[in-house]
Amino acid sequence: MQASLVLPRVTLKEVGLNNEGQSRKLSHEIMVIEDDMNLAEKYELMDSGFHVSYFKSGRNVFQKLKSSPPDAIVLDILLEEGEMDGWAILN
Repeated sequence: MQASLVLPRVTLKEVGLNNEGQSRKLSHEIMVIEDDMNLAEKYELMDSGFHVSYFKSGRNVFQKLKSSPPDAIVLDILLEEGEMDGWAILN
């Protein structure tokens, strides 16, 4: 028996017109937690209309998570921070 994974399709809702009269869409918030900025700075998410915030350190993430939780998180499990790796953040 083969296991399958189903992810929800992301659609951006139109929320009116911008100053140029073009359709303005509500952007989803994506949090990227990655200590290697060469891997973190992927523009595909921004080019697809997502608002992306980057964090190099797990310690800096918790305040943001409490005040404004994102719609999705991209998490590096093997952060080189010492006691705060991706597994600790996930827990």
